[in-house]
Amino acid sequence: CRIPQDYVSLGKQLEFFYGAFCIFFGPESIGATKMNELLLCYGRHSQDFKEMIAADSTFPAQFLYAVDTRVQKWLRACKKAKSRDLVEDSYLEFADLIRSVELKSF
Repeated sequence: CRIPQDYVSLGKQLEFFYGAFCIFFGPESIGATKMNELLLCYGRHSQDFKEMIAADSTFPAQFLYAVDTRVQKWLRACKKAKSRDLVEDSYLEFADLIRSVELKSF
């Protein structure tokens, strides 16, 4: 897997995350739903993302790392929980990441 270096390749990596959630958990799962929301926000804020990438070539990798870290924490929470209602789904809330890109404070 190559490290994303531009807007398109970062978007493709996010689409892969979404696809993996759909395959492993189903398209209606919380993970797939939250990744789809992230993809929609990625598209809506394309100019902000492009500006961040232009300013810092490592930004796509940093952003993907932040997303992956949250996904991994959520997966660990799923593994440890005795029942689904005990899983902390807030790990999959990405609004603050999007906001930090929008405000150029990522």
